[in-house]
Amino acid sequence: SAVDGVPAGKGVKEILKHSPAFSLLTLQLDAGRSIIAEAGAMVCMQDVEVQTHLAVNRETGGCFGSLGRAVLGDQTLFTNTFTGSERSGGWVSLAPSAAGDIAI
Repeated sequence: SAVDGVPAGKGVKEILKHSPAFSLLTLQLDAGRSIIAEAGAMVCMQDVEVQTHLAVNRETGGCFGSLGRAVLGDQTLFTNTFTGSERSGGWVSLAPSAAGDIAI
């Protein structure tokens, strides 16, 4: 499996718990390693820097495409980038907005 295009074991360790009904994915990030997640997916974190961005993808309609998908409920308008601290790395736990399983 991969997170943000990085194969498991290359700066990101995946731990999936409470599957299949109330899944929680904890990602242990090496120092400086980043992952991107939808806004609202983060449950808890430690030693992680967070940056929020407008979810703009030029291949799927740019800003107006992102706004349309957010209005239709297909995705959030914003994404968060979580980066492990430079001194020790960190971890972030993510969960889906509704009860269900996470596929990794």
